[in-house]
Amino acid sequence: MAKPKVIRIGRWEWTAEEYAAMSAAAKQRGLESLKNDPLAIAVRYNRRSEQVVLELNNGSTYSIPAKFLQGVADADHAARADIRILGVGTALEWTTIDMHFSVTGLLAGRFGTKKWLAGLQRRGNKARSSVAAHSMAKSKSALRSPRKVLAPRTA
Repeated sequence: MAKPKVIRIGRWEWTAEEYAAMSAAAKQRGLESLKNDPLAIAVRYNRRSEQVVLELNNGSTYSIPAKFLQGVADADHAARADIRILGVGTALEWTTIDMHFSVTGLLAGRFGTKKWLAGLQRRGNKARSSVAAHSMAKSKSALRSPRKVLAPRTA
């Protein structure tokens, strides 16, 4: 009796039949995913707004601030603009800076590692609190100087 062919990958082993069945199931899941998941059909970097604009096959358009994207945030405008769609639209690549993001990841708000995202939140909270502090200072200043508030407009 002949021994069945064994396929070894790392510490795992499968017979040829098991491996073929798993491959077929994975291929089927991939095809279903392509039918149901949003795919990128166009992408560009808007230098004026400093946003990555992503158009999807379902007709929607998303704008993501480049400063949110790990690796892209520190790049210059030329590197940010050097962006392309990978494969059938499942991922984006910035070729100059060698950064890659999945479309589903971007739509889920995964703009980098957990450490990067925590840093974004810290910076965002500081920015909000400094804006709030500035607004409070302006309000207090206006209360102290009523002439500025009541001054007539000039045409």
